[in-house]
Amino acid sequence: MNIPHLKKGQKVQEWRPLYAAATATYKDAEAIKFLPIVVDRSPADQKWATAATKQATLKEALDELESRLDGRKTRFVAMKDFFNLKPTATVSLETLSTFFFQALEAGKAAEISNDVIAIKFLEFVPGATKLFNDNKAHIKTDMTEDQLIAFFDTVRAKLATLNPKDEPRAVKEEVFQLNTAESSEAEEVLPKWAEELKSQVFALTKTFKARNAATFTSTDSSMDESYMVDKEKDRTSKGPCPICKKQGHSKKTCYRRVCGRCSGKGHDEDMCASRGPRKGHSNKGAQKSR
Repeated sequence: MNIPHLKKGQKVQEWRPLYAAATATYKDAEAIKFLPIVVDRSPADQKWATAATKQATLKEALDELESRLDGRKTRFVAMKDFFNLKPTATVSLETLSTFFFQALEAGKAAEISNDVIAIKFLEFVPGATKLFNDNKAHIKTDMTEDQLIAFFDTVRAKLATLNPKDEPRAVKEEVFQLNTAESSEAEEVLPKWAEELKSQVFALTKTFKARNAATFTSTDSSMDESYMVDKEKDRTSKGPCPICKKQGHSKKTCYRRVCGRCSGKGHDEDMCASRGPRKGHSNKGAQKSR
């Protein structure tokens, strides 16, 4: 197996597992001696690698190298990063392994016990509460890394039983309660199609309300702005008035109708106050004059 060199821009934290695996058949003293050879990005890096060879074990040498080149975090900062850790994508079968190892590495950096790492990993998994209740006998303070990996396999097998169509797209964070009943179920999460339908209904409702709130003004400059058609008449009207072309009334009640006697607007002949013979009396008057 070729021993990997530390590449430009690569973190010692990412490189050290590869180096430890490649030198697994060597004794620590021999693996430590190779460090100045494989850490050859710059003269300064080689000097730090040479200084790290003074450590007694390979782990201590790599810890020293990581601290010098990566700028190793204090435990306080590492613990804050661990408890604030969230997956960059929705936890599913495809992303489960990625988030598991992120939690594992962050927990190791903060010197967190494996049972806390298991709970942190489980926090964003669908059905987390049910999985915790079913496996809480194995999630204990003396949990080993092998048991932690076995727990990961259990979670993966459980997710594999979910129908891909029913697998939630977004996972709501859960608050663990150690005294939760065995039969308690995780809160159901809406699937993607339901979320999209909900958004569409909300958008339509918002648009409908905005249209109802809009006000309209008449474009006819000769019409009094205060004039409004009664809603009930508007609903019962069969068509627009043939005189003013407006809805809600007929030509018999139109305020623009023309009187046949005085040519005034807004009233009929039988209601006209103008002097002179009413319609229907003109012929009688003519006959008397003869």
